[in-house]
Amino acid sequence: MSFPASASSALRSRPAEAIAGIQRTSPDCVVLDYQLIGGTAVDVLRGLHPLSPATTYLVLTNHPIPQYRRVCLEAGASRFFDKSLEFGKVRDVVANLDPLPH
Repeated sequence: MSFPASASSALRSRPAEAIAGIQRTSPDCVVLDYQLIGGTAVDVLRGLHPLSPATTYLVLTNHPIPQYRRVCLEAGASRFFDKSLEFGKVRDVVANLDPLPH
């Protein structure tokens, strides 16, 4: 997957690391795997969404059960994707985002 020149990416495996890294870069879009070491995307969403509600948050998982989808959307995710069936849609969503004013 390639991103526009203005995009940045960072891999974080723990919620606190993800939150700190994302806060430093103020991205327009955050793509999260649901399962993290010591937590989930929900922890990251709860930490970031109140601070940056205009950011687009996308969550991917190999376990797309309705309860995960619901809690992620309630915590601030813009979209929730099944990795095995919808991975390509993530690229389309990112490509069609309008940049946030910084």
